[in-house]
Amino acid sequence: MRKSVWMVAACAAPAVARGVLVYGQPTTADDTKVGLGWYSQSEPRVRKNYKHADDLMVAADAEIGRIVWWGQSSLHTYPDLTNFDSFQIEFFAGELVGGQWLPGPLVASEVLDLGATNPTETGRKTSAGAFEYRHDAELANPVALQGGQRYFLAISAGMIKNDFSSDAWQWQDADLHDGWSGVYSWATGEWSGFQDSDSAFELYSVPTPGPVLPLLGGIAMLLGRRR
Repeated sequence: MRKSVWMVAACAAPAVARGVLVYGQPTTADDTKVGLGWYSQSEPRVRKNYKHADDLMVAADAEIGRIVWWGQSSLHTYPDLTNFDSFQIEFFAGELVGGQWLPGPLVASEVLDLGATNPTETGRKTSAGAFEYRHDAELANPVALQGGQRYFLAISAGMIKNDFSSDAWQWQDADLHDGWSGVYSWATGEWSGFQDSDSAFELYSVPTPGPVLPLLGGIAMLLGRRR
């Protein structure tokens, strides 16, 4: 199944401030699938020693200024985010290697403190009891993506402890599937391609307020006519 690309127009001032959704594959709607996902760490660790990237393609050129994603602890020790202090956001250009898509040249990278990602419990848990979190972060520097070009987004957690008994971070699966994912092994220093579940995230393009004002005026006129 191909990933859905959602284009929505801002129709109120608060929505403009938070951006326009240009690409979305949110967390699974099936509560029984919470806890299914790829492990993704921004530095080497003893167990679950990987970084994960998922592919995407926006319909038209866009500057990404806000990212939303979902995930949870592996609950080796803690059910919450106790072992994580940051997240790294990376965009890679897609590269076709040996018939499979892989993350290629790095396009942009930013590290966010945990608090800057506004982690919020969704109210759901994994079968082991770990809490699912929704993260919502503004990028300091918007990332320009070209429409119709394949990219990979890597979201990985920075850990306070990375020993055998510490928790790894798991990027929650979405319900949508197209197959292409990249997994980086910290042990080998190489990316491998997989065709499997997609990861849960949304990308928002933050527009300038100028073009939106006529749209708001038009909506007000329509509402006036309906009265």
